[in-house]
Amino acid sequence: MSGRIKPIRSQAYLESRQIDKQFFNSSAWETTRKIVLNRDCYLCQTCLKNNIVQPANQVDHITPRKALARNKWLDASECQTLCVVCHSAKTIAGG
Repeated sequence: MSGRIKPIRSQAYLESRQIDKQFFNSSAWETTRKIVLNRDCYLCQTCLKNNIVQPANQVDHITPRKALARNKWLDASECQTLCVVCHSAKTIAGG
């Protein structure tokens, strides 16, 4: 035994994580992701607003996915390409 205590997760949390996993592994998300990356020319949209050209490969929901109606999850107009730094900063800030 490693001595580490395994955190107790609520059933709602576990179900939410399962939905996330299914969504992000779906072919529908992969299609939307490719559309967004190509539309944004694989460039970070936040960096571009600051006149910085930064290659990027992460697709972010502009409005957090959990706040969107489910029928908007695959809407490319609700998504943007971000670099790792900008995506992490947005996620930490709660967006």
